[in-house]
Amino acid sequence: MPSIQLTTFTLIASLGLVSAFPTLANGSLDVRAEWQAPTDTDSRSPCPGLNTLSNQGILPRDGRGLTPAIVFDALTSTYNLDANGAGFLANSTTGFLHADGTFDLHDLALHGAIEHNASLVHDDAASGERFAPAETNTTKFELMKALSDDGLNFDEADFALAKHIIERGLPTPLSAKQQGLADLEPGLALNVFGFVREDGTRAMSLDALESVFKFNRLPEDFVAPETPVSIAAVSVTAGRMVARKNALNAYGL
Repeated sequence: MPSIQLTTFTLIASLGLVSAFPTLANGSLDVRAEWQAPTDTDSRSPCPGLNTLSNQGILPRDGRGLTPAIVFDALTSTYNLDANGAGFLANSTTGFLHADGTFDLHDLALHGAIEHNASLVHDDAASGERFAPAETNTTKFELMKALSDDGLNFDEADFALAKHIIERGLPTPLSAKQQGLADLEPGLALNVFGFVREDGTRAMSLDALESVFKFNRLPEDFVAPETPVSIAAVSVTAGRMVARKNALNAYGL
């Protein structure tokens, strides 16, 4: 089985990593960071991190007219992703660009592109549907939250258990690309919104988990990581989570 690091580099190659984008002028993004729930006409994606940026007014609140450069700036300025990490994520949107060079968040819900089944908090795409649901399934979130081992935080092992439970019910396994993306997501969340424990593993508080995954909102006490978040760091965290998930699979749970 390929390592999470190898899978990451394969994904980067397949998506055509962009390490830098032209930055926007200071003040061109709305950095008021005031959370507002989306309206029925706002465009949203299956990605809690991007939805959060729109709900906070850092990306356009309607979720429309985005460009890779706008996404790159938001990821670096708010989440402190490094240039390669932000470029990797921003460049993954280029396949959704309209004729005018922009895309809407809901475009990312196109089933089978970068969106995938077995989401932690979203429903799978219905048979024959082009787009997957972008709305959070709050019941699914509460079931995930209840898997917390200590009732205070959600750590790598908790994410591994949640993903093991969800993925074992898939009638068709995820493709290698989709599985790689799905495995990186908890690692990214833990590096941006979490903290390092004494044993070197990562966790995030249940309050932070709820803010991001249920409400698509920055945690109340959110401070961007002091050290820029790199693909390597995310891969290490994701690798430990995947190892735990594989152990659960091997045990036959």
